[in-house]
Amino acid sequence: MFWSMRMCFSRTLRDWLALLYLRSGQTMFEVMWTDDIMVEFQYHLRKKNPFLDDAQCGGVRRNLEDTFASGRVRNFTINPDGHYPDIVTLMFIAQPSMRRQTSF
Repeated sequence: MFWSMRMCFSRTLRDWLALLYLRSGQTMFEVMWTDDIMVEFQYHLRKKNPFLDDAQCGGVRRNLEDTFASGRVRNFTINPDGHYPDIVTLMFIAQPSMRRQTSF
């Protein structure tokens, strides 16, 4: 499973995925992530909670990185000719009834 900022940001979803991952002996699924995903997560966490100290904001990020260390994706290249749509945006376009205000 490729982790996204939206999945990291929801504490309930983040906690459940980590629990399933750890309790399954890390065999149910693998969580893949990039530094960009963690940067975006920390940015939105700080934006929503500007008074969190480093242990609270950075600590969450460090815990995620430690827990899912084997899933870190590095040294990848991006094809500049490729089209990489945001799957959530595509879902909302395909199903207008699912649109709702989302804020981070």
